[in-house]
Amino acid sequence: RFVSLGATGHWVSVSFGTRNEDVTVRNGDVIIVYELGTTLCGMFDDEPYLVSVSSDLDTWIEMGEGGRGTNNIVVSGL
Repeated sequence: RFVSLGATGHWVSVSFGTRNEDVTVRNGDVIIVYELGTTLCGMFDDEPYLVSVSSDLDTWIEMGEGGRGTNNIVVSGL
């Protein structure tokens, strides 16, 4: 599945788990982000983005940034 944010300044929040299973993101884990804009159809510009994590949805820790194509964001600083 994928999410289209459409424009600069938008955000999305995701959870890694299910209703019955809590998955904790830890140092050393890798979050993979696929930027589909230009890569997929050549019609849209790929905007840079930031990836942050939070355990309480109040305090956020920036993990890294990405852009065009596939980006591996290594979790650290938790």
